[in-house]
Amino acid sequence: MTPGIHTKPSLRATLIGAGVMASLMLFHLYLEYQPSLFLLNHDLRGGTRVIQDPRSPSTLLNESSPARGWLEAEYPAGPLEPLEYTRLPAIKGPNNWTCLLLHGLGDHQASDSFRLREALLTLRPTLFEPMSFVIPAADALPVTVFPGLPRPAWFDIRNWSDIHRDEDVLHMKNNVRRLVHIINLLQLDLSRTIIAGFSQGAVMSLLLGLTLDRPPAGVIMLSGFLPMPDQLEAIFSRPTTETGIRRQTILHWLHGAEDPYFPLPFAQQGFRRLQKLALFPPHNLFFSHINRLDHRWSLEELGLLANSSLDRFFPTTPSSS
Repeated sequence: MTPGIHTKPSLRATLIGAGVMASLMLFHLYLEYQPSLFLLNHDLRGGTRVIQDPRSPSTLLNESSPARGWLEAEYPAGPLEPLEYTRLPAIKGPNNWTCLLLHGLGDHQASDSFRLREALLTLRPTLFEPMSFVIPAADALPVTVFPGLPRPAWFDIRNWSDIHRDEDVLHMKNNVRRLVHIINLLQLDLSRTIIAGFSQGAVMSLLLGLTLDRPPAGVIMLSGFLPMPDQLEAIFSRPTTETGIRRQTILHWLHGAEDPYFPLPFAQQGFRRLQKLALFPPHNLFFSHINRLDHRWSLEELGLLANSSLDRFFPTTPSSS
């Protein structure tokens, strides 16, 4: 055979090989940019805004608040960059309720939070269609347990076997500051706000809910863990005369029974410790586990949330103004 001249069989094989390579390239591009494609297919009215000057004092933190001391300790020397976020207005009949959704580790452009919103809208449209959603996006950080390129994260995780060893408290508190600033900027009515998060977002939801002097209506933790267990009481406990401050806040922690990162017994231990800390009224704390669920959320889990405690978040009918 003359070099450079293809017979029919060899040409066919070459074309098939080229097609396979092209398909693999397209598949990898899809995996890389799928979150962006997902966002393009959804209504993002209101767009993505960048908040300004998140280091400015918070009007939601009293000067005497123990949480303020926690936030001001180890304050960064330079300016704290703002978080990007997307605000999605109510689909119909807005009622001034807001759901703040915090994504998990490695979630590019917070795309999983958008999927979670879609699932909630499908699950209880009469409840969630009148609500607005605020979806912040964490910065890309180097994560010790995942060597390689930085990925979106609220804080570093340094050891899977001992999650509390050398916790990245600095990134936790800096991102709490930035989330508080979003709440200030949007002037959210916290008595009509639910803070929900998955994985790292669940941890941040708890910390944010504890930090706010005017607590939210509810906190939803999906597949999270109790952060800084030895410090929470000193930071967030209140005098007996003020224990009623969080009396309206409902907290529901939901967890997969087969979670390989934060095993169910570890999560249950964290919940029992949270109960003992008495940072929330005991009758407002709920824990549920979902069989055959690993480290992700599911429609079954959201259904359990809806059927067990979701209506408890709302002291008034959500559809009312």
